[in-house]
Amino acid sequence: MIEKGTYLAKAWSQVQFGKNANNKPFVRVKFEIKDRGSILWDGFLTDEAAEKTLEALENCGWNGKKLDSKLEGMGSKQVELVVDHEEHDGKTYARVKWVNRPGGNVKNEFTGGDFAHLQNRLAGVLAKRVQKREMEQPARESEPEPDFDSDLDEPHF
Repeated sequence: MIEKGTYLAKAWSQVQFGKNANNKPFVRVKFEIKDRGSILWDGFLTDEAAEKTLEALENCGWNGKKLDSKLEGMGSKQVELVVDHEEHDGKTYARVKWVNRPGGNVKNEFTGGDFAHLQNRLAGVLAKRVQKREMEQPARESEPEPDFDSDLDEPHF
């Protein structure tokens, strides 16, 4: 079973559409997590969940233009899967909780001069931190230079 955590993964290009026992439509996507194996994710296509499911499919590379059995571009992008564990009938299963773009989903990314404004605003804070680190570091001249023994590949002081 895949441990709880966040993993880089890629979706397989083939998906399946179906309905669960409660007649709710979903899309099933198989993801491959390097060195961990594969895991299935069911994204529901109900009125309440469709927006998030379609966003997740787009995160996987789907072009978002046509909803059919061959989602064009699906699996062309790497995603971050948030895997959690849940229990059913006394058994624990790994479950994909979220399908995100790598690095997370920033809702309000910087635009225009936002980054330059932030750099200017924090310049003094950064300078103080650099100065503090330099004062806390012992002077390099006081450290003895290592003497490498030709018979050994490790330094001797």
